[in-house]
Amino acid sequence: MVIMNSLGFSPIKCSFVGVQRSSRKAFSLQRNTEVAASLDKGLKNSLGVEDLQMGSKSLLDGIRERLFNIELSASFYDTAWVTMVPSPRFAETPCFPQCLDWILDNQHPDGSWGPPGHNLSAIKDVLSSTLACVLALKRWNVGEEYVKKGLWFIGTNFSSCMNEKFPSPIGFSIIYPGMINLAIEMGLKLPVPEVDIDAMLSIRESALRRETEKNSAGSKAYLAFVAEGLPELQDWGNIMNYQGKNGSLFNSPSTTAAALTHVRDDKALNYLSSLLEKFGCSVPTIYPLEIRTQLSMVDRLERLGLSQYFVNEIGVILDRVYSCWIENDEEVYSDVITFAMAFRILRMHGYDVSSDALCQFDDARHFEDTLQGHIKDLHAVMELHKASHVHISPKELVLMKLNSWTTHFLKRELNDIKSLDIAQEVDYALRNPLYATLERLEHKRNIEQYNLDSRMLLKTSYVLHIAKELQYLERWHDDSERCCSANVKIIFSALYNTINELGEKASLIQKRDVTDHLIRIWLDMMKAMMKETKWLKNDTVPMIDEYMTNAIPSFALGTIILPSIYFVGPEVSEETIESSEYNMLFELVSRLGRLLNDIQGFERDRAEGKLNSISLLVLHSNTSISEEEAKKQTRCVIDSIRGELLGLVLQEGGMVPKACKELFWKMSKILHLFYKSTDGFSSPKEMVDAVHAVVHEPLKVGHLLSPKA
Repeated sequence: MVIMNSLGFSPIKCSFVGVQRSSRKAFSLQRNTEVAASLDKGLKNSLGVEDLQMGSKSLLDGIRERLFNIELSASFYDTAWVTMVPSPRFAETPCFPQCLDWILDNQHPDGSWGPPGHNLSAIKDVLSSTLACVLALKRWNVGEEYVKKGLWFIGTNFSSCMNEKFPSPIGFSIIYPGMINLAIEMGLKLPVPEVDIDAMLSIRESALRRETEKNSAGSKAYLAFVAEGLPELQDWGNIMNYQGKNGSLFNSPSTTAAALTHVRDDKALNYLSSLLEKFGCSVPTIYPLEIRTQLSMVDRLERLGLSQYFVNEIGVILDRVYSCWIENDEEVYSDVITFAMAFRILRMHGYDVSSDALCQFDDARHFEDTLQGHIKDLHAVMELHKASHVHISPKELVLMKLNSWTTHFLKRELNDIKSLDIAQEVDYALRNPLYATLERLEHKRNIEQYNLDSRMLLKTSYVLHIAKELQYLERWHDDSERCCSANVKIIFSALYNTINELGEKASLIQKRDVTDHLIRIWLDMMKAMMKETKWLKNDTVPMIDEYMTNAIPSFALGTIILPSIYFVGPEVSEETIESSEYNMLFELVSRLGRLLNDIQGFERDRAEGKLNSISLLVLHSNTSISEEEAKKQTRCVIDSIRGELLGLVLQEGGMVPKACKELFWKMSKILHLFYKSTDGFSSPKEMVDAVHAVVHEPLKVGHLLSPKA
């Protein structure tokens, strides 16, 4: 069964999906942006479940090759502007004549230039590319017939320019009218009614007036970015202040080329020359993009559950990204999306990256002063939002501030998002933070394209029903079996056989007997449950610290996580089991689960007369704090515990193997899902649905098997 489009069996076509003008949307989250599409496109044609299970060598080798050999698609629009750059020696000749030949060789039969097979959703992109190519040919007085065909296409489709239903490239309302004005100045006769031309020029004036009135750092950066649409109004000396170390303006060939038609700058010229040396006769819409593309590919592989096939390759990529991070490389730091994605992925892979670097975005106003902030790039905000969830210390206030404003921003923009795919992605991200997602369900959802939002965790609770007999458990194995009731014998027999079976299998893997440890885990849990039962029976109200200390074993995660550690793979010594690191991991995840459970189960516990940390907080405060305030304080504690847990899991070194530490973090994610909006244990339908989604329901991939229109 084919499940996705292959990660690169046709060349990966990656163009800038954030700030771009020859791509389709400013909303870089949509699935038809080229980075996302390239990852899907390769997988769709040849990547099947059977292939992955067998580890098809040719398939995996093809993906590995594409991870390190990024091919960027040619941009007709940017190539046209590069074509217009005059030679430094002879101003009446093109500096890059090979681009001129490429334009002549790549006009479509309908007279247009642009991505092949375009549809109406890309019409404004195609119109921009076509007009730019027409201007390039006219600039050097070549290809008269090509120019006529191009003008005919523009005239035929001109009404689409002002149709708001079609997605607009970034800066379209300024750049396209600016190019129309330039065409008129060149003496070109557009087959368009004068009233329509006047309307387009009026749109530019209105857009320019709005930006000028804002007079913010973000608006100034934006006007510099769309400089080719305002040649007569620009102070090109100020525009060059945005020049990067590589000589480009915003890593954009078109903006850089537009500047070179007005000023001479060796660094900018060298930037364009290097692109032509690398790509031949055309240029991409943004460069460099390698780190961003590789991070996107790593992220996509992880989201689809395929990363285990590329562990070494991902390690090589992240080592390089980390090197760029610590060297403050412009390719990482100059782009918000790359920067935020690098922080999140590096930190989640255990690299030492400080959240202090995100201080520049801890306030929405700071973000708005950037180019991507000014254009309200949802992809950039989404990546910052994801980054805000990987805090490992309660002292990382910058991430808390970042989470606050990005959450508010995304909620505010959600209702105005026109693309259903983007709206679904934003809504899902808001409802399912990274720390509250179950990997298997995430993989299934991502394959099915936003089809599932389930939670998964099953837990038994009937152990409390044998509380009366728990005090005898330690000696049941010897001689007390004859004293037990029939029901207790059944329960004990099940526990006895299960624990011994697990102990036998785990001991083979660990090459030492670990059965005693498994027994001790169960005893600790049941003793703690017995203590809670006695509190209830005797109407004892423990202090909150006493309650939480007992909650560590009584919450019963020990019987789930701790035996699993023996089956992960690494040999775990007795010294490791007794280490403070191991016990702290268990303590943190147990406290987390207890508090999450208490928030969602508060009403039920109160009705049943059971102890609960929320009610204890209210009681011991002499009712000076309300139930809602107690819940609010508890959520803050949960955030702090989660950060401390993630920090311990990602910490290098230590006695507990990394694979074992990750179990505790994955359990934390399950707990957040389980108690996200209700008490999962008391909501069996949701749990059954989640189990069915993962275990029984087949992948819904019909939409991936047929080509998109």
